[in-house]
Parts: sequence; structure tokens; C-alpha cells
Amino acid sequence: MPTDADPELMRLLNFTADDLDANRQRKLTERQSKRLRRDMIFHILVYLFIPRLLLRFLRFRRDINEGRVESCVGAIRHQATMEMGGRFATYVGEQQLIGLSGATTKYLKDKRTRFYYAPHSFKVLSAELI
Repeated sequence: MPTDADPELMRLLNFTADDLDANRQRKLTERQSKRLRRDMIFHILVYLFIPRLLLRFLRFRRDINEGRVESCVGAIRHQATMEMGGRFATYVGEQQLIGLSGATTKYLKDKRTRFYYAPHSFKVLSAELI
């Protein structure tokens, strides 16, 4: 049974109750599609000449075209990774996610959470505490 959306989580991840309802049905809202487009354009403008990030652009585009959402459940963990130039990556279980700010990860520390994300770009779209 779905729980009510957490207002602080909604604010931190910038999603609405309608977004969460659609994500629960594994669907992308028009608002989220626009947000993914904006993120895609940002990546184009900033990283146009970097091949690795061109792949990220293609992932965003695939997410927009498919309009699909997936989910994972657990607590956030950070792991050093060579793939990101020695920086830390955010994981929930084995699923890597992007788009979580420091404030969001701090708020969610040790909280069991269901994250809804775009399956190819791994961009977090919404979440709920469970």
C-alpha cells in the first residue's frame, strides 16, 4: 500500500505527488520528461566534445523516448569508483543513481527509501520513505 509522499523529500528531489503517482505506475510524467530534456540540454552544452558524456546524452534521450521508470529500494551508500575519476558514486543496493544532492543524501542517511529513476541515465525522478 503506497504511503503519502514525504514533503521534505519532494522538495529536495523536486517532484510532485502526481510525479510520484505516475512513477508508482512505472510511467514518466510530462513534467519529468521536460526535466530530463533540460538535463540532456545541459549535458550537450557543457560536455559536447567529451565522448563519455555523449553516451550520457544518448541515455537521457532513450529515457525520454521510452517514457519508462524503474525503482529500487534501500539505503543510500557511497562508493569510490574509478569509473568516475576516483570520485564517489551513489548506490542503492547494486543500482547506481545520479541526481542526488548532498542535502538529499544527508536527509536520507540510514532511511529505507524507494527511488524511482530513469532506467538508462539512472537519474532519480522521485522517491518515498518506506
